[in-house]
Amino acid sequence: SDEEWKTDFNSSDEEWKTDFNSSDEVWKTDTNSSDEVWKTDINSSDEEWKTDTNSSDEEWKTDTNSSDEVWKTDINSSDEEWKTDTNNSDEVWKTDINSFDEVWKTDINSSDVEGKTYINSSDEEGKTDINSSDVEGKTDINSSDEVWKTDINSSDVEGKTYINSSDVEGKTDFNSSDEVWKTDINSSDVEGKTDFNSSDEVWKTDINSSDEEGKTDINISSQYFHRSLMGISTL
Repeated sequence: SDEEWKTDFNSSDEEWKTDFNSSDEVWKTDTNSSDEVWKTDINSSDEEWKTDTNSSDEEWKTDTNSSDEVWKTDINSSDEEWKTDTNNSDEVWKTDINSFDEVWKTDINSSDVEGKTYINSSDEEGKTDINSSDVEGKTDINSSDEVWKTDINSSDVEGKTYINSSDVEGKTDFNSSDEVWKTDINSSDVEGKTDFNSSDEVWKTDINSSDEEGKTDINISSQYFHRSLMGISTL
């Protein structure tokens, strides 16, 4: 019944677990214990610096099935900030799986909306995947990122969180080749873009358009030359 850092199958663990038929919770290596903070005992009753399961601690905790609130890493909990649970309803700074979080999430098969990095989900921005080999500030598995990455099977370099993409900086695309602060899908934008299959270049939010600056059109290549100034008008 270990809790964290496990490698099991058919378990109900919550965070950082991989056990088999266990009910561990977070950063644990004990069995049937009641520790609370940063602990790694078995059948003990420690209180500080523990990592227990089914506890009600509040700060700096890593439990499972708990009601903590800040700095947590539980599973199936109702925490709110800095969480890493699975199947919960947290809202901020989460890393769950199959959850309905909304901001800064890292789930799989979820429907979050912002700050997300999932797999098989419909999120849109800020994602954190699994199967990456990042190096710094990363949370991926089997990836080749290098700095502050959390992607899955991507080759990003800095500030990236994509899936199977080759972006370089501040990107959040899927199978795209953008380079700076992008959030497109299968696009080749360069800076501040959020298009789909477009070739824009600066701060765009179009779909299949060829605009260049401050545009938000759809399949439009027209150019507005309104000469209605100084009493001049052209039809």
